[in-house]
Amino acid sequence: MSDTPPNESIPVRCPYCGFRLEKQMSYLKEHATFPCPKCKGLLNSHSEEIAKAIAAVMQQRDKVRKLLGFGHRKSDT
Repeated sequence: MSDTPPNESIPVRCPYCGFRLEKQMSYLKEHATFPCPKCKGLLNSHSEEIAKAIAAVMQQRDKVRKLLGFGHRKSDT
């Protein structure tokens, strides 16, 4: 998640109760697990579902950047 915009939120669904919420990518990077606000079930921020959601957000961001003529972001080195 090193190239993920920290303030972008992604949708997350609790696997226990189905509650839908959004979490910022920076939060998911810093917390391996977090509780569902509805059922208090423990969600894994490194789950396959969240990884897919992050990939989808990144793909959409890249499409928008390309449409706007920005191309790919260069490394901050």
